[in-house]
Amino acid sequence: MQTGQFLTIQDLSAATAISLNVAIPVYASLGISTSVLPTALLSTQTEAFGKPAAIDLKDWVARTVAHWYHASMTFSGIAVGYVGTPALVDMVDQFIQQSAVSTVTIDPVMGDHGKLYEGFDESYVTKMKTLIKQADVLTPNWTEAQLLVGDDPQPEMSESRVRDVLARLTGQLNDKSLGVITGIQRNSVLEVWWQTAGGAILHVENPLLDQHFYGAGDLFTAILSGLIELSWDADAAVKKTSELLAVAIKETMHSNRELRFGMALHNVIHELSKLDDRF
Repeated sequence: MQTGQFLTIQDLSAATAISLNVAIPVYASLGISTSVLPTALLSTQTEAFGKPAAIDLKDWVARTVAHWYHASMTFSGIAVGYVGTPALVDMVDQFIQQSAVSTVTIDPVMGDHGKLYEGFDESYVTKMKTLIKQADVLTPNWTEAQLLVGDDPQPEMSESRVRDVLARLTGQLNDKSLGVITGIQRNSVLEVWWQTAGGAILHVENPLLDQHFYGAGDLFTAILSGLIELSWDADAAVKKTSELLAVAIKETMHSNRELRFGMALHNVIHELSKLDDRF
C-alpha cells in the first residue's frame, strides 16, 4: 500500500502518449496519489516530428522545489524520466539528495539505437552518471546502459556482453539497488535483463516486432516504479511490467494510430486497475 504522495519528474509532450502522458494514467490506475514536476514542455516527442517547440522549465522547477520545501511537502517515492539539460540534472540530483524517500527510480533517457538523442552530448552523459548513484531502481535501454558504463554503444547483444554491461552497471549502484536493462534484441526476441538483490542475473522474453514503439520505455518505467511503490517484490515487478508492456505494444500495433504518437493505453490501464497492491 502506498504510504504518501509519489512524485514523477519528466517532460510533458503536448501531442504524444509518452513521458508524463503515459505516467499519470499508469499511477492513477494503480491507485497511487501522484504529483508531477515537468522538466520541459514540448510540442511533440523529440524523435519523429522534427524539432519540437520547447520551453526549458529550469527556473520554474527551482521555484517549485523551493515552494515545496517551505510548504513542508514530502514524497514517498520518486520516478525520474527525461530531464533534458545538464543544469536540470544537477537540480534533480540535489532535490533527491534532500528528499527522504523510500525508493528512487531513474530512467536515464538520453539515447537509443546506438546513439544519443539530438541535443545531448558527453556532458549530459557525465551528469547522468552522477545522478544514477541516487537510484534504487535503474531502467536504461541497451544504448543508455553502455553509455553509463563508459562504452561506445555497440550493436552486439551476446549473453556474455549483456551480462558484463549489467554487472558493471549495477556495480555503480548501492548493494540493494535493482538494475534493469530494456530493449535487448537477441535470437528474434526482445529481452529485459536484471540483476536480483542476491546477485543472480535473470531475463524475460517477448516477441521481437519490426517496429519502434515510441514511449515504450516511459511506460515500462512508470509501471515498474508504480509496482515498487506498492511494495511488490522486485523480481515479480519486473516480470509483470514486461508482461503488461507486451499488452500495450500489441494494442498499439493493432490500433489505427500512427506509431509516432506513442502508446495505446486502454488495455494496459484496464489490466493495471485489476492488480492487487502486493504480489
